[in-house]
Amino acid sequence: MALAALSVVTSPEGARRRAAVAAVATRLREGLTARGLEVMGDVVCPVVPVLIGDTPAGRTASGLIARAGLVAHLVEQPAVASDAARFRLQAMADHSDDDVDTAIDILDTCIREARQAAC
Repeated sequence: MALAALSVVTSPEGARRRAAVAAVATRLREGLTARGLEVMGDVVCPVVPVLIGDTPAGRTASGLIARAGLVAHLVEQPAVASDAARFRLQAMADHSDDDVDTAIDILDTCIREARQAAC
């Protein structure tokens, strides 16, 4: 099994998939940033962390996001400081442009709604 996985990683298919996941992650990062959301870090990789801040707003947003049909894992205290809650998104090579655009719309809408509810 491990040798089969290694053969895919080192193949042209593996190179294509690495390029595809980098493109998906870049589109996701840029789209979220354009909406005014804070994407953490400056390295393009499949894990895209989006800062929301306080834990109560994060929990509210997490429920809204789940009901909207998006999988976005909330990382909260004690894993991070109480004012540093964030969503951990996972880009995949098979995500389409429409998938990414939908995820951006859902995150933007739900995070804004959660922050307004917290006020």
